Amino acid sequence: KINAHTLKSSSASLGAIKLAELAKQLEYISVKGDFKSSALLIPQITHEYQLVENLMREEIRKLIIDT
Repeated sequence: KINAHTLKSSSASLGAIKLAELAKQLEYISVKGDFKSSALLIPQITHEYQLVENLMREEIRKLIIDT
């Protein structure tokens, strides 16, 4: 639950709204103890996290090149 909350907050701060929403769903599911649903949600979160990570790396690369 704590990790889902942290991921939700951090993602929202970065503007990764879809990732934040998925983390919010995971946080809610974990409170309910619905482990079957959380197992289905984890691959979606992992995929979205990878997309966000790639976008951030690209933005950092652009900043380095432009300086």
